[in-house]
Amino acid sequence: MRLFGRVGLLAVVASLALVVTAGAASAYQFKDGDGTAMKAGRLGENMNFVNSGSIDLTATILGNPTTNHCNKASIGAQLTNNLTSAPLLGYVRHQLYSQCDAAKIYVADKAPQLVITQGQASATQKVGTLKNVDVLAFKLGNQAGFNCEFRGNINVTVKNTSPMSIEIGRVLHGVRSGNVLTLYDSTQPGSETQAGAPCPDSGVVDGTFVLDGHSANSLTTPFGATIG
Repeated sequence: MRLFGRVGLLAVVASLALVVTAGAASAYQFKDGDGTAMKAGRLGENMNFVNSGSIDLTATILGNPTTNHCNKASIGAQLTNNLTSAPLLGYVRHQLYSQCDAAKIYVADKAPQLVITQGQASATQKVGTLKNVDVLAFKLGNQAGFNCEFRGNINVTVKNTSPMSIEIGRVLHGVRSGNVLTLYDSTQPGSETQAGAPCPDSGVVDGTFVLDGHSANSLTTPFGATIG
């Protein structure tokens, strides 16, 4: 019994050592095309991403599922922390959605924050959280008065594709999640939801952005960006 207890203790210690080693090995940073860690902070790296396919908002309007497709979109992100000792941080400094077929999309004047925790096992992609998303779908479903403001936090998946891509939501076992925004109803402070409008309780956002080589002028040659 004593021998078994000692062996068991050694096994636990060895397992913990492996966990610590794996955790240390899985720290990562955003890197530019030649593998150099990107500058972060007050004057951190700025990158622009543009849509690959439409960026969509799906909600139920008067009992009917309705999807608003925006065929032109861009987001500009600034890197504010790129140290391996803490979560990677960035801010979405601008958003633009146009050529939308079932609503005009307006965004709040505050910058959503991107948080990517250290220690994720995948070498090809990392899942982050985009906090404080706030959008107004104006005349949603092309219905007059359906001005619906949605807020919340959503997951995004940063992938080491060529070029780098940011996919809205996360996929686990073939199921996408973490991509739902909640209605900020007209009774809330500062809400721009139309009072009395039967806005849906939530909206599902989908789509993918890719790194825009025409605007990422500060990245080195060869052009590119990875997380790893």
